[in-house]
Amino acid sequence: DVLIVSIGGNDVALLPTPCTIANMAGMLCLPEKCLDGGFTCCSLPVDDCCCGCGASLLSCAGGCPPCMGYFRHMYGTRIQKYIERITSKTRPKKILVCM
Repeated sequence: DVLIVSIGGNDVALLPTPCTIANMAGMLCLPEKCLDGGFTCCSLPVDDCCCGCGASLLSCAGGCPPCMGYFRHMYGTRIQKYIERITSKTRPKKILVCM
């Protein structure tokens, strides 16, 4: 069995939260040189209960520039927790994630 999960595109393109808009604006305002060497060292291992404005914002502290921590949490931890919830009863052999 293979599970293909297409997720995450609408979080930015169609209906972004105010926190997503603020972090995207922060990334757009940065010089390209800051983004080239950017990294994240951690992301809080909990899902958000308030539409991306909780643990995702706290994950900003683990990124340089800070906006990268938000997106690592949004596209890493939150998607991982979602997949864990939908596969808690039956686990497929492979899971493919795309956006």
